Amino acid sequence: MSNFIFDVDGTLRNFELEPDIDPNLYECLSKLNVKNHLYVVTGRSYNNFQIFLNEFKDVSGDQSDVGNLFDAIFCEDGHVCYKSDGSDCLVGNIELRQLQKVRSYIRQNVERPPDGYFLSYPEDHLMGEITVVIQEEASALSFRQYLEDFISKNNLNKLVIRNLTHNRLSIGIKGVGKKSAIDFYNLDLADSYYFCDEENDVDLAKSVIDRGGKIVCPSNAIPEIKDIAYFTSEKPYSYGVVDFLSTHSRLF
Repeated sequence: MSNFIFDVDGTLRNFELEPDIDPNLYECLSKLNVKNHLYVVTGRSYNNFQIFLNEFKDVSGDQSDVGNLFDAIFCEDGHVCYKSDGSDCLVGNIELRQLQKVRSYIRQNVERPPDGYFLSYPEDHLMGEITVVIQEEASALSFRQYLEDFISKNNLNKLVIRNLTHNRLSIGIKGVGKKSAIDFYNLDLADSYYFCDEENDVDLAKSVIDRGGKIVCPSNAIPEIKDIAYFTSEKPYSYGVVDFLSTHSRLF
């Protein structure tokens, strides 16, 4: 019995098209679920993850609860874990208060952004992550510096700003991420497969490899993920996931 860990955006779905999910994905995961454990680790909030599940259900043509395919769902890059018996918050109150201060600050500036910055919107996650989208790529770097100055001046030393894709910035909590979520849940990574594609997956991917597990990625994965992958599909997004699961079923 193996553990299968899945990122969502860029891996189980194409976040640039809605929806764009391989119609064979549900069948593949259902077969996999019979003898293995399945987990999701995503940057999405739990409510936002439900949007993906609804898309997944529509594409699969199945009316069952597709969320039951997964033993646990780690949201907001591992800040909170949802299981059938409830949820666990993986961060403390101090960190959450610091993050709330930045969230309030960003909210106040969405209506009247500073000169030269073009904020589209903040994606307001429930617990431990804020994602900010900058309308123009060239403004992302300067806006990052703007936020870093605010965090430094207010001694919000529990927080960190990460670049995600092109014009997206993520404000999260230092030391908490997908890797810490999996460590919290005590998964045996020696017999695990991690399906992932981008920057915020790298730490967990390296940890999986260090403990004897394997990385699987679609063709759209960043070079750093491809360089350490056990298998890189020629197909993108969930089509790459299905490609691996359908051609390597003998392994599990």
